Amino acid sequence: VPLPSLLDQVVALILDHLKHCCFWNDKERRDTGMSVSLVCTKWYLLGRRIAWYAITLDWTDDERLVEGLLSRPELLVKVGRLSFKSQVPQPGEDLRPLDREAALKSVELVAACPQLRALDVGFPGQDGYLLDAIADRSAETTLDELKVSIVPGDGFTLSDLVETLARF
Repeated sequence: VPLPSLLDQVVALILDHLKHCCFWNDKERRDTGMSVSLVCTKWYLLGRRIAWYAITLDWTDDERLVEGLLSRPELLVKVGRLSFKSQVPQPGEDLRPLDREAALKSVELVAACPQLRALDVGFPGQDGYLLDAIADRSAETTLDELKVSIVPGDGFTLSDLVETLARF
């Protein structure tokens, strides 16, 4: 005797909860989401939503991933949270220079995610151009959550930060 299947809405509620779970890293999130998407055709979109809901990037080290995402709008509609890791140097290290071109591609990603609700950005020791660019590009986005980690300096003062944040 076959077991009765759960209602699609119940399954969707259960699996939708997974997209908000804390995973150790993006690989674990994507592996979990892709595993769910392979269960059956009904679960395919739910699994993809889990896999791509939250993405953590380095401003310049993940340039290939950013380019890949920008070329796949069907994935970008799943992204609800973007986090850009801070470039905090280890004790005794200098701040590594930021590749502006690669960083600006990351800024494009912010504007290209229509369902983006949470943004976590870090820019220690930068001049504020990235935060300005994000504020300009995300003007049409309604964010529920914005976290900014920045060390004012190099011509970017605390008042510049407040002025830029007011544009979000």
